[in-house]
Amino acid sequence: MLQAMEKREDVGRAMKDFHIKFAQDAEMLQGLGNSTCWHKRLGMWGHFSAWKRDDGSNRFWNAFGFSPTRLRGNIVVEINPPDRGTSKTMQGLLARSQDGARWVLHRGRMSIPGAHIQENQFDRISSSRRSSVIFADNSVVGCHLVADLDASARVMQNQVAAFVRECSRVRTHYTHGPEAAQQEASVEAAELSFPEQTGTYKVGGQGPKIVTRKHADVWVALAAALDTLKVGHSNGRVGRWGPDLRTLGKAKLLFEIKVTTVAGELQQAIGQLFLYEQLLQGGYQKILVLPDNLAGAVGTAVANLGVKVLSFSRLGRTTTFNLQDLTRLLK
Repeated sequence: MLQAMEKREDVGRAMKDFHIKFAQDAEMLQGLGNSTCWHKRLGMWGHFSAWKRDDGSNRFWNAFGFSPTRLRGNIVVEINPPDRGTSKTMQGLLARSQDGARWVLHRGRMSIPGAHIQENQFDRISSSRRSSVIFADNSVVGCHLVADLDASARVMQNQVAAFVRECSRVRTHYTHGPEAAQQEASVEAAELSFPEQTGTYKVGGQGPKIVTRKHADVWVALAAALDTLKVGHSNGRVGRWGPDLRTLGKAKLLFEIKVTTVAGELQQAIGQLFLYEQLLQGGYQKILVLPDNLAGAVGTAVANLGVKVLSFSRLGRTTTFNLQDLTRLLK
């Protein structure tokens, strides 16, 4: 059984450590106050912020997601503990295990469009099991373990990512149905069969930087075009390495976006589309999203592989798709 952390200074120190460790080796994304940490290796971002309430208490807001675009609209789960640890209604919680390690926990409640996922609904789908947390008044609640704040930064980040992926699968189940959720689980299992590289290597010194992606602009425009056509779609990449977006429903399309037509990127994109179509149990139309249509021998070869091309145009940071072209692909 874990002991809830109920002192404001302990909670504040833990939240600071949570942010520092999660930010290690991360890039910074624009959006949500430009304090959002992106981990490319995990395909996940996390945002940390806090403010003072009128009563002097701290309000923590820690949001996590996978799509590095339209951050606020693509939050998978929030893990917000009370600053004193006494509230039993907040989604997040901090507690110590018997060996003294500090843990972040979550109760399993989430919001989805038009509904709320309750704790019993989360437990019905999730493979995670609750741990008991006792408060100073001897009351006990059950929570899901998220991450050990006293582990190394990399281990802690991996633990957070595993929990957020589980939350994503539960959300998908209640938003798009069990088949879509099972497909996500199949992709996740396949990706986890490839262990992370270990060891060290040297890179040149790098200062802090804000990451801006043309890719993100194209993704937003494609998602908006699908919304205009009232076509359901995922809110992020297929797994960590796979195509950028997939439709959900009768029209099954996989989209991979490239902002240039460099040979290596085209080859990578085609490989991603074929591999992940199989991991998703087949039946998808594979779509390359490019700034230009492919002509000549390369265009013929791509067409012969059964891969179609959807082109976009750009003016500054404005990306435009031809809705008629997209409609034809959806048929």
